[in-house]
Amino acid sequence: LVVADVSDRDEPSVTATLALSWAVDRVFAFGDFLVELASGWGGYGDPAGAVARILPADNPSEVLAAVPLGPLPLAGAALRDGRLYLAQADTGAYGGWGPVPLAEEAKEPGEPAPPPIYPLQLSVYDLSRLPAFQATGRVEADLQQPVYGNLRPLWPRPDLLVWSAEQTYWPYWRGPMINVAFDVMPWYGSPESRLLAFDVGDPTRPAFGSDYRLSGGDWWTVRGDLFAGGGLVYSSHSVQLAADGGRIDPAAADPSMPVPEPVARIHVLDAIDYADPAEPTPWLPVRLPGSLVGIARRGSLLFTVSYGEDPAAAGTWHPQLDALAYDGIAAHRIDSLPLPALWTGWINVYRGAVLFGTGEATDQAPTLSSATLADDAHLVVAAHTDVPSPVYELVSTVDLLAARAGGEILVFAADALPRFDPLARESPPGCIGYTLSHAHGTAGTALWIPLGNYGAWPLVLPP
Repeated sequence: LVVADVSDRDEPSVTATLALSWAVDRVFAFGDFLVELASGWGGYGDPAGAVARILPADNPSEVLAAVPLGPLPLAGAALRDGRLYLAQADTGAYGGWGPVPLAEEAKEPGEPAPPPIYPLQLSVYDLSRLPAFQATGRVEADLQQPVYGNLRPLWPRPDLLVWSAEQTYWPYWRGPMINVAFDVMPWYGSPESRLLAFDVGDPTRPAFGSDYRLSGGDWWTVRGDLFAGGGLVYSSHSVQLAADGGRIDPAAADPSMPVPEPVARIHVLDAIDYADPAEPTPWLPVRLPGSLVGIARRGSLLFTVSYGEDPAAAGTWHPQLDALAYDGIAAHRIDSLPLPALWTGWINVYRGAVLFGTGEATDQAPTLSSATLADDAHLVVAAHTDVPSPVYELVSTVDLLAARAGGEILVFAADALPRFDPLARESPPGCIGYTLSHAHGTAGTALWIPLGNYGAWPLVLPP
């Protein structure tokens, strides 16, 4: 809103301005304040340059401070122990022209140009000082290759932050695919994940550790999600094997020879040790029964999804959840639990509980379920609750579990897991696209959901 004095038509003057709305791509609730972040990609009407806005939680229309974060767009954000960690890099996301390397000084004619430099900046903010918002520590790393996509935070240790960036190349077949080995191919994946490590033991002097590429080695490799705990980062990848047991790589094959027909797809665990952040060390690869979907107990307990034969119907195969004990050398199966026929295809492991959803049928409502590894070493379904629509997105904050079921958002108390203790159920206003992945809140206040150019919406929770 702009107020202008036009009493002198020859020289009108602006007397006041008031911001009525602003973009919110990520939001964090801390104490009595909100930190709303605009990524600043500079495309599709989004102003260039990331911005942090500080607002009182009880009056989110009042901006206490709007702090420009510099020209680099916001690529990742993480909150831990009262400190906010912001990663900024030109990742070329959202349809942009791609990263623009820093210009180098002109060289003499005939000399080769130096390699481009792609900056990645990490800043640390102490939220106990709100509404003051000033970096207590900052470091910038000069990368030799650009970083694409959003950065997801992983915490192998409390003093080590590893940003995961997927360098995504889609396989032609996105699955799910069952081959003669009856293994499952994930819905989507990437052959390479990039891990950018920062030592944050001293928040006033964060230090860049390493730029590590986790790759299966060929186009047809499908990589699953990444997890962290016990000083390591975990993932899995799958590869196709030919009849002779060799690995199939069409990109590296002789074009004059036919590509061997795949007869099996195997899954392999990747465990990267960050004892030295500057020199990540891969542990020996370990065969898994299926794709890694989560870890517990600091990585000593793994969960995978594979396919097993139905004992009641020979030749019928079904997806199953596997619990495995991992000792650094091998993964030993503890137990398996058949997943429902209407399983919606996702798994989320949180506080030792394995959460999954089912779809709806004529005589069956969709559900949200939890499974745990019981004291007798058996996987059991601990609880389930009916939901209005199948759940395809589930996120967790400090003490909340939020599920997106159709047009509604369901909020549960995380402390009650593996039981489901519902706190609230509501739909965002209007027909607005959103994601829960960047939402944040605490029990007794509200779950704040960023709506992009439409600001942030609070789902108010009971006290």
